[in-house]
Amino acid sequence: MFRDRNLMLLAAGQLTSRLGDVSFHIGLLWLTLEFTGSKQMTGFMAMMEYLPILLFGLVAGVIVDRLDRRRVMFSTSLFRALLMLCIPIASWLGHLSIVICAASAFSLALATSLFTPARDAMLPRMVAKKDLVKANALVQGSDQFAWFLGPLMAAGFLALVRTEYLFLGSSLLFVMSFILLKLMRHTDIRTGDTMAPKPSAWREARAGLSLAWRHKGLRWLLILTAVNNFFIMGPAIVAMPVYIGSDLGLSGKYYGAIEAVLALGMMASSFLIVRRPVRRRMGRVWLWGMLLDGLTYAPIMLAPAFPRLVPLILMHALFIPLISIYRISIVQELVPEEMQGRVFSLVGMAVVGMTALSCGVTGMLLGHMPTHQLFGTWGILGSACGLAGWCIPRLRRL
Repeated sequence: MFRDRNLMLLAAGQLTSRLGDVSFHIGLLWLTLEFTGSKQMTGFMAMMEYLPILLFGLVAGVIVDRLDRRRVMFSTSLFRALLMLCIPIASWLGHLSIVICAASAFSLALATSLFTPARDAMLPRMVAKKDLVKANALVQGSDQFAWFLGPLMAAGFLALVRTEYLFLGSSLLFVMSFILLKLMRHTDIRTGDTMAPKPSAWREARAGLSLAWRHKGLRWLLILTAVNNFFIMGPAIVAMPVYIGSDLGLSGKYYGAIEAVLALGMMASSFLIVRRPVRRRMGRVWLWGMLLDGLTYAPIMLAPAFPRLVPLILMHALFIPLISIYRISIVQELVPEEMQGRVFSLVGMAVVGMTALSCGVTGMLLGHMPTHQLFGTWGILGSACGLAGWCIPRLRRL
């Protein structure tokens, strides 16, 4: 697998693309806190990073299934490279505002709504079915390494330059992603495929929705994914910088450090999956991940100082790949390849779309309740989704 040139280029392109996303994400939230000092505005800005996928995810899935997925990926990387220049240019001209930041976040998410399902739907064309879990773990591992390295890089830059200049580095990373993905050769392990005439985009979108609804396992996977992400992602994205910056009174480098710890735990877990993947009863692994992912947020209710927060976040991170890697592998197992772009877009709507709503609600709630209490309460509610899934036999049999 590690000798597969295309797979390595895909993982490297994913790594640099995600590094650009991470740098943008950290810079955006920290810039918002610097501009406004508002928890509610921070939640709103985080919501703008994810809202387009909820609104346009299904359309993105149709586009991914109709076009060459490699071209979709490198084209969106180039678009994001150009987009990242807007914030520093606006700063140089003296016109930087929250409106420009929000518009940049919204536009970046539109491009990401195409990039992510194209990546996940392309893997079954690149590797044999028996290697899919390992390939997913490798690609997700590159994603997690970006979440480890990106915050460290961002923390270093934030110590040296103004926050808005961090976006220049994001632009360069997206250029690197474009180059790496462009170097991939067009290969397809399938043989004998023929191109049938394409139906209308609306019929294709309905076909994707119909497939997901008729298959009880997919239906419940999407429902529980949406509810779980509503409870988990808002605290992770909005409450964490608020807790570190406002509650603990620490600088941006501590926020970068805790994000790096989170990624380190995910990388360790993904490495174990590469070494010993589970290919049967993947639904049970996914449910265990969801249950334990939420429960590991509960101790934050005790308002730990930074040294005690680090091991809690590390433990929490170990269970995240059980959710993300096996959810992708389950969809690849159940869904015909020609429809995977649409179904992965539905997964993206459940994950990223509900993340947008979660961020907005979290920002509003933080104005009325302590940050550490929100972490603990919503973590327990998130773990309840995994417990509910164990009561659904179809999910346990996936």
